[in-house]
Amino acid sequence: MTAAARSAGTKRRGLPSYGMYMVIPVLSVTVLFYGVFLIFPIGYAFLGSLFEWNPIHSVFNFLFLENYREAFEYSLTWTSLFNSIYFAVVVVAVRTFIGLVFAVLINNVVHLRSFFRTVYFLPVVTSMVAVSILWGTLLYNPAFGMFNQILIALGLPPSEWIKSPYTAMLSVMLMTIWKDTGYALVLYLAGLQGIPSQLIEAATIDGAGRMKIFTRITFPLLSSTTLLVAVTGTISYLQAFTQIFIMTEGGPGTATYTMVYYLYHEAFRKFRFGYASAVSVILFVIILVFSLIQMKLTRRED
Repeated sequence: MTAAARSAGTKRRGLPSYGMYMVIPVLSVTVLFYGVFLIFPIGYAFLGSLFEWNPIHSVFNFLFLENYREAFEYSLTWTSLFNSIYFAVVVVAVRTFIGLVFAVLINNVVHLRSFFRTVYFLPVVTSMVAVSILWGTLLYNPAFGMFNQILIALGLPPSEWIKSPYTAMLSVMLMTIWKDTGYALVLYLAGLQGIPSQLIEAATIDGAGRMKIFTRITFPLLSSTTLLVAVTGTISYLQAFTQIFIMTEGGPGTATYTMVYYLYHEAFRKFRFGYASAVSVILFVIILVFSLIQMKLTRRED
């Protein structure tokens, strides 16, 4: 029997081909990777949230839902939750608006479009740690920071920026918006490139102005891009931590306490891993709700 006949006989009997044997190791490694680094930690966090868990003192006592009860009764939980939502909503709204405006402006520039796209996207790929240190030490420094030097030159009083409970959160928001607006801009540029030019030309011939074209044609056709930018941004910023940790450490007081910084403080400063796990589960549920909303809105758009 020839090799071709044997292969045909194997396929008829429903046996896997040689390609299947090559895929199995890759699938095994992938399942093992996600199992060890994703599924197991999530499951262990759910389990740990039911215990008084302090690995420093080898404490692991079953409490059932006591950690959740304490979390919902503790005012700092609500403060950090409010700060997280406030941070996410403001940053996403401003970043989306600026990204859209700049994308429309850059889209009208033919020869330098790639240059501007690269310039605005550079902060996105820059390390958040590096940007946070730069802004915190050189731009927001009350004594010699560049922002205060500008205010003084304009005859205005200097600001405490991240040292004041009234301006700390806004200062961190400003830095985050500056860093991440390029992401929204690039997505909107891609969306604008996908709008048929015939629609714009037809509207122009009919006498529609730029504002009318934008409100009646451009913006509605970018609704899926806006949804992507808004929802993914909200999910991401609800987990804001790096800039908070480096620039303010949750302060002054609890002015910039977010949910992720709160659970970090409980776990790695107070070593209350069980309570921190409960806080992480609460945050997980909140993010899951936003993810489900995203899926529902995406289906509606389709």
